[in-house]
Amino acid sequence: LQQHIEGIGPRYSIRGAILNIRLINSAGRQEQVSFRAENLVYKEITYILNDLDQSDNFWVKSVDIKKRYDNPERIDVSFDVVREEA
Repeated sequence: LQQHIEGIGPRYSIRGAILNIRLINSAGRQEQVSFRAENLVYKEITYILNDLDQSDNFWVKSVDIKKRYDNPERIDVSFDVVREEA
């Protein structure tokens, strides 16, 4: 899961935007990862969500979206993503 998330940035030309990928839980058949993406436009969030939606065993547990104080047209977002092994 962590490697998949690291690959999202280069796939959609948002390199450097995805930060702080960290493993939250890896118990049993589930793996949970938390990560931040900064200085995005709204369209780039849809790239990330669509990419995660392409896999049947990934699901987004939570998303936190905040407008940037320095540019309200850009946002910072935090994701908690879970991968469940079949």
